[in-house]
Amino acid sequence: MPVVAGGVCLAMVWLWIFDQRYGLLNHVTGSLLGLELDWLGRTDTALPSLAVVVISWSLGQPIIIFFGGAGRDSSGKCTRQRGLTVRDR
Repeated sequence: MPVVAGGVCLAMVWLWIFDQRYGLLNHVTGSLLGLELDWLGRTDTALPSLAVVVISWSLGQPIIIFFGGAGRDSSGKCTRQRGLTVRDR
């Protein structure tokens, strides 16, 4: 059950972002561009929308692991890389 919970939470967040009436994406594009779309209901926007979801789903953990280890070196000193400070214990 815990393995499924992460995917369900992520799906619920993306459904809220892409919601036609109350979605965050429609709110932002409506405020800035005056454009509100049914992101998952139209044939020209559904595939790119799902591609964004799949990419974020598959890259989330590797990005966290990468930035968790970024800036470490063998000298045992603190280093700074792109605004991320990592201190050795």
